[in-house]
Amino acid sequence: MQDYIKTFKPYFGKTIVEVQIGMGPAGELRYPSYQSAYWNFCGVGEFQSYDKYLLNDLKNLANIQNKPSLYYNPPTNAGSYNSSPNQTCFFNPTCTNNNYASDYGEFYLNWYCERLIKHGEDILSIAHQLFSSEDVSITAKISAIHWLYFTPSHAA
Repeated sequence: MQDYIKTFKPYFGKTIVEVQIGMGPAGELRYPSYQSAYWNFCGVGEFQSYDKYLLNDLKNLANIQNKPSLYYNPPTNAGSYNSSPNQTCFFNPTCTNNNYASDYGEFYLNWYCERLIKHGEDILSIAHQLFSSEDVSITAKISAIHWLYFTPSHAA
């Protein structure tokens, strides 16, 4: 962001009046996520929580809440980018094996959503610090209601 400010500062307040801060794939803060190169309409996407930092954070929360080891990892039954909800156990309301409505599913989804919110807050906080003295508005992209909103799991 600092290089952007340095390069485009002469245009702020004139040609550039708004700066949109990217926060994820396609610039959006969204759950589950999908990348256009791997995804076809209207798959459920995939959770983006497999790096060592997020895995450690998830495990720590599970330990704090005295959850069993199953809770240390993201769902293994959530399908892939192009799965429909009923092709997965996690997003399928008729599957009772650790789906979205189970204790595990609610624990994971609450943690995941909180991490997304924290990610957005962190990025926008940095942007606010860097752009606060500039003559531009800061915006962010948050996905709207998606095509599977009316399914019980709200997948994608």
